[in-house]
Amino acid sequence: MKRVLYLCLGLLFLLVSCNDDSEHRMNGMWQLKTVEDTNGNTTHVDTVYYSFQRQAVFSFTHLINENEAEVYYGYVDFPADDKVQISIDQRYRVDDFLKYSGWTDFDNTFIIKKVDGKRLVLLSEVDKKTYTFKKY
Repeated sequence: MKRVLYLCLGLLFLLVSCNDDSEHRMNGMWQLKTVEDTNGNTTHVDTVYYSFQRQAVFSFTHLINENEAEVYYGYVDFPADDKVQISIDQRYRVDDFLKYSGWTDFDNTFIIKKVDGKRLVLLSEVDKKTYTFKKY
């Protein structure tokens, strides 16, 4: 009887700990690999990283060279399971961020096209660009 009880408790623990929603799967750092515009033009990138932490905090890292990087911080919201809204903090709303990110505004909403342990694909609702990342 005890065995069955322990087995049930173990399974329950596994089910509760295996949360499969997008906000949990996006946690961590992602290296931007490509940006594709609406005309199908693809830009390859290897110096930009997006980081999602605790379903609330966002950071954007741009590597300038091997010894220097710029980091911009913001906030994340998940209004639906397939969407993420990113808002850059007021202190980091500078032209360099827009230049390095390719965004047209400091607030952006993305449709989450794919997220798993290795790959993240976001489609910007603002400019319709597709951002493809690999897990870092």
